[in-house]
Amino acid sequence: MKPIKTFVINGLILTLTSLILRCISIFFNSYISQKIGAEAVGLYGIVMSIYSFSITIALSGISFATTKIVSEEIAVGNIGNVKNVVRKCLAFSLFFSCTASLLLILFSSHICKICLHNKISNVPFYIISISLPFISMSSCIHGYFTAVRNTIKPASNQIFEHCMKVVLISLLLNHFMPCGLEYICISLILGNIISEIFSFIYIYILYRLDHRKYSGDTSTKSFFEMRIIKLTIPVGLTSIIRSGLSTLKQILIPQGFEKFRIHYKAGSF
Repeated sequence: MKPIKTFVINGLILTLTSLILRCISIFFNSYISQKIGAEAVGLYGIVMSIYSFSITIALSGISFATTKIVSEEIAVGNIGNVKNVVRKCLAFSLFFSCTASLLLILFSSHICKICLHNKISNVPFYIISISLPFISMSSCIHGYFTAVRNTIKPASNQIFEHCMKVVLISLLLNHFMPCGLEYICISLILGNIISEIFSFIYIYILYRLDHRKYSGDTSTKSFFEMRIIKLTIPVGLTSIIRSGLSTLKQILIPQGFEKFRIHYKAGSF
């Protein structure tokens, strides 16, 4: 297939997938908001902003590094290096994600106290920490598929993940919603995390089936670790700073409105 035709097809697949997922998210988020109420939505929004920040630390630019290095090795004909690159990127993704999980566990008590005013326990953050390695490794494999210009498989994985998330969250909410605010939050998080784990299993199986065509002897030896570090550090730091600022905005603005509401009711204004 000609490169231009491949580029156009891959672009159309990505665009169509993005539109489908956006539509699913809009309708499902609207359904969830009406079902769980304003307080639970606000609490869940803060938890998810912290979750998003943890994911940013766990990823640390590993998908970009995988795509770039795999593309470069294929371009120069070092097909045998592809599996080695992905293996090392997966090792880095495990390191970044385990670091993020450890930090989340260590600071979960402070997050609950300062950001959530102890309305829920540490349990949701302990559950979130389990998912970070799977999300990071999935991102790494997505980077591989981007490099080899195969967008159908990661696109099918994203649709599979979102459909599973919708089903799981709906079932968990129907069961645990009467138990209170914390159980609602745990149900929403569990639905996300279980779907992320199954998503990783799905994309890893596709990778194992696909990477066989890149087997062979390596013609050159390369220290991929330094190349990965040089790519992940600037991309990761930039993403972490941007995500950190966004998370602070998500946390501080609702708290500001809440303080204004309390003072307004007390007649301080």
